Amino acid sequence: MKKIAGFIAVFLCLVGVSHAANQPKSYGNININGITEYTPANQTVSSVTTISPTSSIIVIESTGNNVNLAGSGGIGPSIPAIATGTALNGQYLILMSTNPSFSSTVTISSGATTGVHLGAATRLVGQNSVLTLIYNSVLSMWQEVSYGSN
Repeated sequence: MKKIAGFIAVFLCLVGVSHAANQPKSYGNININGITEYTPANQTVSSVTTISPTSSIIVIESTGNNVNLAGSGGIGPSIPAIATGTALNGQYLILMSTNPSFSSTVTISSGATTGVHLGAATRLVGQNSVLTLIYNSVLSMWQEVSYGSN
């Protein structure tokens, strides 16, 4: 048991987490202080936009109209709805809009051409809705974990 406790203490010191200090630790856009806190990135999207997963949480807003990120009237088959080039296997991505005046929606379609596999044909990300995805590098697709529209 002492060997395991010693290993854990050494591991925590190597990754910069001290069990003796109560100071918050920051790693890029993640802060650890008893809870995990992510700093969201804001992105404005249009029908010719690919969402870039620059943070674990992306707060998206449309350019003023309802936006369709695939299919007819959208970005088409050659551009994915969400970028996959820098995504890591198992990476989580949360898409949401928290702006109470945001009346437009962003529609994300499911399919190989969009690089997104959803539990439905489409998901609307609008006021108070949240879409959580995980990246699957074998399929080169973002896969839906959960969706809520309140």
